[in-house]
Amino acid sequence: MIGKEEIRRIKETLAIAEGPILSLYLDINPAKPENANRAYALRAKDAMKALGVPQDLQDRVLEVLKNQVLEAKTAVFFAKDKLFETLLLQVELPLVSSLKTTFLGEKESRFLTDGALAHYGEPFLLPLIYALDEYERYGVVYLDQERWRVFEIFLGEIQEVGDAFLALDTEAWRRLSLDAPGRRFNLGGISRG
Repeated sequence: MIGKEEIRRIKETLAIAEGPILSLYLDINPAKPENANRAYALRAKDAMKALGVPQDLQDRVLEVLKNQVLEAKTAVFFAKDKLFETLLLQVELPLVSSLKTTFLGEKESRFLTDGALAHYGEPFLLPLIYALDEYERYGVVYLDQERWRVFEIFLGEIQEVGDAFLALDTEAWRRLSLDAPGRRFNLGGISRG
C-alpha cells in the first residue's frame, strides 16, 4: 500500500538522480472501453515521443505496459538510466483522466492528453501528492469471539494492520472473551442467561 513513507522514499531516490527523469501517469483502468487492447501503451508511446524521451527509456516503459498485467486504475512510472519505479494505484487521478486543458500552464517538458500525463525533466510528483491529499484514510475494526483485527483502507487498497492491538492487556482480553454473548455471567448479583 502506498503511503507517505513510500512517497518520501521515491522523492529521496529521485532527488539524487542526475539529469532529466521521465514522470508518466497513465489511466489504465481495464473497465474503460478506451483502454481495451492496452490502448494506454499507445498513448504512453505518443506522449514519450512528443517529449523526446530517449528510445531506451521508452522501450523499458513500453515493455512493462505491453507484457505485464497491471491490475490497477492508474500506473505511475519514474524512469531514468538505472532508475525505474512503477506504482500501481487503485484510484483514478482526476489530473490524468478526461483533462482537456494543459496542467499548470504550457510547458515544453510536459505532454497531456486524455488518460496520459508525461513530464520529462525534474521529477513531477504533484499528481501523486494530490492523490495522497485528496483521498482519506479509513480504518475498519473486525471483532469476533476469537480475535480483533484492524484493516487500513487507502487509495482503494485494503491492508491488515498486524500490530494494532499489541498494547492490549492479555488478561483483559481473557475477561472480555469470557463475557461473550450466549454465556452466563453475573452482573450486580443478578444472574443473566
